[in-house]
Amino acid sequence: KRCLKNSSSFAIIKDGPFKIFYCKDFMRESVASVIFKHDSAMMHHEKIEKQTSKKTISYQLLTHNHSKLSVVVKEYRLKVISGFFRGIFKINPLKKEWLNLHNLIIRKIPVPKPIAYAEKDILFLSKKCYLITQEITNSLPLNKFIEKKLQKKLTDKKKFLFDLSRFIKNLHQNKIYHH
Repeated sequence: KRCLKNSSSFAIIKDGPFKIFYCKDFMRESVASVIFKHDSAMMHHEKIEKQTSKKTISYQLLTHNHSKLSVVVKEYRLKVISGFFRGIFKINPLKKEWLNLHNLIIRKIPVPKPIAYAEKDILFLSKKCYLITQEITNSLPLNKFIEKKLQKKLTDKKKFLFDLSRFIKNLHQNKIYHH
């Protein structure tokens, strides 16, 4: 949970309605700019990878060390009533993902580099949450990878499912859980 506290690697700032947790490798202004670009893209339906009533995923460019870095922005919207009860009893999914990404990095499991997590508050409830991670180029989402693998012969399917279950078992043995 070190990534939720001010430390040598992480910072927390309040920027208007946002509370932003970010890696100190990146500039706060860049993180806020990416969130603004994401919201703008959502309004204009540009660079949107996926959009549902609760989630939106977009690809944006973040300025880092005078160069452009391709990032993925995930937004999660809470309804105020359900958000109230969820906030009391459960951590929101993007904050959980922020924590899990850092836990996986500590355990030397390759994951997209988490850059920032932000919450936009209404009173003490989060209305919108954002997670910014570095984009992994030349990769497939897990669902497409599994579809591709399962289109092969039956013996390959069994081996693939065995390897996948072994990987998940390894995660569980290292006290990493998924939902």
